[in-house]
Amino acid sequence: MKIRIAMIDSDKVYANRFFECMNNNFSDKVEIHIFSNEESFKNNEKNKEYEVLLLQEHMLENLEDINKDVVFINLVDTLSKKEAGQNQIYKYQKISLIYKEILNYYSEKYTIIKTNLTNNIATRVITFMSCDSSSGTSTLASSFSIKLSKNFKVLYLDLQSFPTVKCFFEAEGKFNLSDIIYAIKSNNVDISTRIESTVKRDKSDVYFISSCKNSLERNEVTKENIEILINNVLKYINYDYIVIDIDYQINPTCNYLLDISDNIIFSKIPTEQCNTKFSSIVNSINLIQNINDKNYMSKCCIIYNKINDKNTFKDEMANAKDMKELTILGYLEEYKNISSKKLAELLSNNPIFDSLCK
Repeated sequence: MKIRIAMIDSDKVYANRFFECMNNNFSDKVEIHIFSNEESFKNNEKNKEYEVLLLQEHMLENLEDINKDVVFINLVDTLSKKEAGQNQIYKYQKISLIYKEILNYYSEKYTIIKTNLTNNIATRVITFMSCDSSSGTSTLASSFSIKLSKNFKVLYLDLQSFPTVKCFFEAEGKFNLSDIIYAIKSNNVDISTRIESTVKRDKSDVYFISSCKNSLERNEVTKENIEILINNVLKYINYDYIVIDIDYQINPTCNYLLDISDNIIFSKIPTEQCNTKFSSIVNSINLIQNINDKNYMSKCCIIYNKINDKNTFKDEMANAKDMKELTILGYLEEYKNISSKKLAELLSNNPIFDSLCK
């Protein structure tokens, strides 16, 4: 179902350009009509059918009696004109950002009727779980997302306690994971529309959600919140892959991800500390799968990271002889003096991920 939008603006050049850009980019999402003044809008017999009303400044007081259910949004020409209690959008920005902000306001009042995609697309969930802070898990998760984006539509979701998404992906937009979690907890906002308004697109074509405003907010996010978020993406938003980046912990969120993921990837480095931690993780997953009567270990894969030579890899393989259920994808050498973003782009061309791209 398309969002019905009316725009009232006396600047005909801007209004026509806005109409053209919206139709060129979002004709499948919105139906938009342009009016040059309040009178022409009021005289339109269908003026009560619009769900969103985009207004030139100072028009609101003349139109509030039209439709009590409409979402009023003032289009302002300077960023400093934000007034308390009013929905406002800066009019001179990219049309994609304006559309996202319209969706955000719209989601607070309406629910878009959507087609359930569950039977139409089999979205694969690939979760990268960190067993050590220096194992390079986020770099691998990001590089895998970049590799996928060349042929698939992929959403990268950073759920770490201390997220690093901004090291790998960037795009304009004002919303982040906090806005989605607020919508979920408030229970009166259309969640899938809020997600759509929040998702950004990196120049690599990876879609992502910026992290919460601060780590305290992230750590207030519950397993139930994450489940609602992922379920809405799976049901209503068309992605081929969801790539999740999270630090492994024995908690309800990680247990949920063990259950729903198609594959679980661990990055392992050749240190005594990492070996010890990973052994404990494997033991915990074995215990959890026995309790839940599931087979999580068959989903788990290892990438040996920061390996300097083949002999080190052979030694690591020998240490893993008691972990026969795990799939070993291979090893990656150590890189130095390169940024996280550049390294992720470089590793996206490595065939180590090929078996995961189905």
